[in-house]
Amino acid sequence: MNLYNILQSNSSATTAIIHHGLFSKNTITYKELEEKSNHYAKVFKKHGIRKNDIIVMYIPITIELYAILSAILKLGAVVTFIEPSASKMLLEHYKQLKPKAIVTTPTIFAGLKFLNLISHIPLRFTTGFTPFNTINLQKFAENESIIDTAEVDEDHPAIITFTSGSSGIPKAIIRSHGFLLNQHKAIIGTTKPFSGVVDMISLPIFILSNLGSAITTVIPKGNLRKPANVSPKVLWEQIKEDQVSRLTFPPIICGNLADYAIQNKLINTSVKHIFTGGGPVYPSLLKKLRLVFASADIIAIYGSTEAEPIADLHYREIKDMDFVNMNKGKGVLVGNIVEAAKVKIINFHKTYTDYIKLDKSEFDNISCKQMEFGEIVVSGNNVVKSYVNAKDNLDTKFSVDGEIWHRTGDSGYIDPLGRLWLLGRYKQIINFEGKHIHPFSVECAANSYDIVKNAALVMVDNKRILAVETYNKSDLNELKNIKKEINKNFGFDVVEYISVTEIPMDKRHNSKVDYTKISKTIKLNKLI
Repeated sequence: MNLYNILQSNSSATTAIIHHGLFSKNTITYKELEEKSNHYAKVFKKHGIRKNDIIVMYIPITIELYAILSAILKLGAVVTFIEPSASKMLLEHYKQLKPKAIVTTPTIFAGLKFLNLISHIPLRFTTGFTPFNTINLQKFAENESIIDTAEVDEDHPAIITFTSGSSGIPKAIIRSHGFLLNQHKAIIGTTKPFSGVVDMISLPIFILSNLGSAITTVIPKGNLRKPANVSPKVLWEQIKEDQVSRLTFPPIICGNLADYAIQNKLINTSVKHIFTGGGPVYPSLLKKLRLVFASADIIAIYGSTEAEPIADLHYREIKDMDFVNMNKGKGVLVGNIVEAAKVKIINFHKTYTDYIKLDKSEFDNISCKQMEFGEIVVSGNNVVKSYVNAKDNLDTKFSVDGEIWHRTGDSGYIDPLGRLWLLGRYKQIINFEGKHIHPFSVECAANSYDIVKNAALVMVDNKRILAVETYNKSDLNELKNIKKEINKNFGFDVVEYISVTEIPMDKRHNSKVDYTKISKTIKLNKLI
């Protein structure tokens, strides 16, 4: 099997991708995408790219990205992506993969060459002319026959990605052809695509699934390397221009889009589905989206780099008591566990290594009952079984009678209805007088107030501080009332101080709090 056959299963005149460049709007049909991909595969093969070769790609989310990715997969070669948010430490990790080639744009190539980051890579391909010693993918346009698709088994590597490294050293993940196919099946089990859907989307893996579903993908205008800076005004206009019927965005883009529409008293009835994930999705965001997109089914997706998706939540299925419980510190409801995944909650433990190999009875002994919180662990065909470096498995993998389970690092619990609730990163739990204070619980409650744009609970110098980012200049008395109400709902002084400051977020999706950075900011600037 080869994932290429799934991506190019529809050679029709249906529009595959719409992309707005700086000066023009570009579209490509599935038939044209296959032709472009075949051409690139010919160029790669002509210059020595073969099955199992590792190719580094550093290309923005464009039509070219997916045409080139399809070509590499067709040859049975392996793709690894350099993310725009990659740190220098992460770039060093790419070297260990010993890539045979890099594919990038002329501008990015010049920058990488200047920084001396690609001297170890033998072959350099670019999507246009450069004065350097590179191979221009656009130059070779001779009419060539269709190239055969390489035969690979389901375990053959297709894509290598890295975790963000936000919780430690970045880990390299192998996504095989079989794994990506299973992940595609799990995603469409949630998104349920159908003919005629036009999806504006910024999440690369979900774009792959769109291509496998033969629906139209619209790439948003703006710099997707910094989702927080994507203009909501431009997106609103693009939704109308491209007749978008579905949105798939991280929470930061959804939030900015909803805020813009509310401030300008705008309503949309043409968008029928909204999917958001990549960070905590609080009920305050879902409510805003409901106000703006009156006809949309709004779905929050919970997952991780190693397991996507794990659970999904339809806004229409949230009960009144669920909203009450979320505001009173019960955590964030993330919904029903998807069919492709198995989820358990296990007791926290002092060390990772005690859970390497378990039998079923041992697993049952460390598993929590309903409403008992612990660490969320997941297994299934859409869960990465191993990292490139086997030593990394000691941190997050264990087996139960030979079945691999992944430790998400998230704390949570399962309610009597079988729904999953999220409490935050278990390493961020604050212990106070025998009580466990979960960050997401407090942050979820804080985000329910209209003046609060974002919030983060941290411990600084043994003080429980709620960092709050507000929409406008905040009123001190109003913030004191928020603190008072949160403490009343929790039944004790969960918040000692409130600090007004900008909340730093992760670089990948701009949707997860950088707790280390906010703690340092509060301490250095004495914001309490």
